[in-house]
Amino acid sequence: MEGKKTGVLLINFGAPKKLEEVASFVTHIFNGRKLPEHVLKMTQEKYSLIGGGSPLYAITSAQALRLEEELKKRGRSIPVYIGMLHSKPFISQSVEKMVQEGINKIIALSLAPFYSRVSSGAYYAQVEQMKEKIPSHVSITYGREWYHHPLFIQAWVEKISQALRDDGYGEEVNLIFTTHSLPLNPMEDALVYKRQFQETVKAVGERFPWNKVYPAYQSKGKRPGNWLAPPVEEVIKKLAAQGEKKVLIIPVGFVADHLETLYDLDIELKKLAEKEGIDFRRIPALNNDSGFIKLLGELVLANIDISCAE
Repeated sequence: MEGKKTGVLLINFGAPKKLEEVASFVTHIFNGRKLPEHVLKMTQEKYSLIGGGSPLYAITSAQALRLEEELKKRGRSIPVYIGMLHSKPFISQSVEKMVQEGINKIIALSLAPFYSRVSSGAYYAQVEQMKEKIPSHVSITYGREWYHHPLFIQAWVEKISQALRDDGYGEEVNLIFTTHSLPLNPMEDALVYKRQFQETVKAVGERFPWNKVYPAYQSKGKRPGNWLAPPVEEVIKKLAAQGEKKVLIIPVGFVADHLETLYDLDIELKKLAEKEGIDFRRIPALNNDSGFIKLLGELVLANIDISCAE
């Protein structure tokens, strides 16, 4: 790989940093189609309740800096960039910047734990489109899936263990693992996503044999048709009906706190749980967790090793 200057591109869905960006963000998601005014206003109100914007950009930027530091500890000086699908910096902008700054080997890493065509599939499709616009000597490789990586599993095990100690919870707390719901059409995409989610829940949940474990889906969209089930609201109501009193929400499908955790879980789901007489706690997303950063470092170095062996 002599003469190759490597750079890492961390990719996420995107989010508005402030209220003024909400309209352009949702319009981009819907391919230029503007939402009805009342729907847009409702979305803006949600962001206002979590501070006026999403922390996704700030958290992803911090993850990039931490990853650079982790790689330096391992003897690799590799710059790390971030790219978003639906907000700035867009994936295309970041790829262009990398090339302009002399990067000629790009390692693209999706920050979505479970594969779907609307997350990792869409992220990597955007990167692929850039191949036609950048010099042919620039190589692009993609990080392998990591939903079952030991470091990913261990990072969540440690966070759950710490939360159980801090809250004084024991066997009586129910562990509810959540990820974003998906429509069942296309079925193949939903089933791959569901399988990966379930494998992660099983691997983490096995470390807590004294607790009841429940997988659930959250933040269902407005698209008509069937979606992955059970919805987390249904799980909460079922537990309440069974006389359960404590739940610990584990947003294993998210590596950074944003609207889906800060509003959908911390505000809406918590309100439902309290109405049902359930003591509600949520574990933060992985964010800048040291175990997660080590995982990203492993993925980068594994990609470099594979490239060198080819």
